[in-house]
Amino acid sequence: MAYSIREGTALDAPAVAAIWLATQHEEHNEWPDEETLNEFARDAADPKKLFLVVDGSEEVIGLVVAILAYDDDVPEQLPPDVIHIASIAMAPLFCGRGIGTALIRETMDRARALGCTRMQLWTHEANHRAQRFYERLGFTPTGRSQADNYDPQSLIVQYAASLCD
Repeated sequence: MAYSIREGTALDAPAVAAIWLATQHEEHNEWPDEETLNEFARDAADPKKLFLVVDGSEEVIGLVVAILAYDDDVPEQLPPDVIHIASIAMAPLFCGRGIGTALIRETMDRARALGCTRMQLWTHEANHRAQRFYERLGFTPTGRSQADNYDPQSLIVQYAASLCD
């Protein structure tokens, strides 16, 4: 399948919000609400974020939002050479085709070009498929975990990868 990875724009907000909601909240099948659309539109305009989308042959099929120099706990104390993946999602029909791998690698390349030496993210402790995916790309668990802000009954764990060659 032909696809390309490019910088997203505010015009991509409806498509990426729909993908994100479909993959993050499987029970949520209605059109994304205004708050979600506005959040992705702000992400596209924020110079401290990498907002990348995957264009399929006819539509946006994936996204990543990565934040420069970000940490959930104390943003001001995180070195400026760290990038945090805040969101990644692929339309379910396109999973397992290597597109997500290409998207993460492109994000890593762009982060390196910005001077980042480390990438981090959080994933659900029970999401072993995602953990295997990240581990194949060089991420390792940091040992940090916490309750999910959106579902306090669920635990999330942090993974990180070196961006140094």
